Amino acid sequence: MITDVENPKSLNWGEVVAAQERLFEMPTAKNVEQYRLIAGSLQDNTPFHIQPILRKIRQIQETTEKPAANIRILDHGCGGCSTLMFLAALGYTDVYGVDVGGPLDQRDHALRTLIEADEPRVRLYDGMTLPYSDATFDLIFSQQVLEHVKDRFIASFISEEVRTLGKKGIVYHQIPHRWTPWESHTKSWLVHYLPRSLQNPIYRALGHDPDYLLDMLHLRSPLYFYRAFRRAFSNCRNETLDRIAARADASYYEGNIRLRNFIAQIAKLPIIRNVIVHLVMIDLTAGGGNSSE
Repeated sequence: MITDVENPKSLNWGEVVAAQERLFEMPTAKNVEQYRLIAGSLQDNTPFHIQPILRKIRQIQETTEKPAANIRILDHGCGGCSTLMFLAALGYTDVYGVDVGGPLDQRDHALRTLIEADEPRVRLYDGMTLPYSDATFDLIFSQQVLEHVKDRFIASFISEEVRTLGKKGIVYHQIPHRWTPWESHTKSWLVHYLPRSLQNPIYRALGHDPDYLLDMLHLRSPLYFYRAFRRAFSNCRNETLDRIAARADASYYEGNIRLRNFIAQIAKLPIIRNVIVHLVMIDLTAGGGNSSE
């Protein structure tokens, strides 16, 4: 496949992921260089879903005066490691990831090849205790992870972030929830509002396994997360409006771009914005690593 790295506007996130997959499968010098070129060409036109994370990194750089390579970052629920790989290619090479499953050995090898590191950077963990020392990280983030975390793990998920976050560090989470009319995992409108007895036949008709969804998808109200993070952090903030007020780039956004940009416009209206903030994926952040207890 020929990728036009000279014209960033011609690229989309799918091409970035495709280059990552080639690197995962064959971490050769050629694939490393190609991926770095693609990521570097997008530095001034970064993918929409990564922009908030880069804003947090810049905020950390301003408060700590650390160079990019010294900002220690954890993707808490890294999955396919796409965001970690992209950050690493931009020069944020002190990156780590954990997850409870998946082919992480392959991703770890590719990431270490990209940043020329010897120690493991991506690893499996038990979902309870992060395998890192206290105050290790400057930034801990997750993207659409907490809706997959079962109830018995939520408290430790958050408390472990408090423990491993540095004094001037930031946590940032993008969290789908029960109140959003559009459910992105099943790509359906309003079905998750219904009683389970009505959900199941509809999900089957849409080609989904209801038992699998019950096991892997745990949608909660936004109030649940507001309360949980405010108990753990004294300075928890809801920054959802900051994200949705930005217009999405059609070359990156995988949903309905017209609807997304319409929401961005009406989110600027004083009354409507107070409603919309509870009907879209929420962005929660906290800084300083200070527990409210």
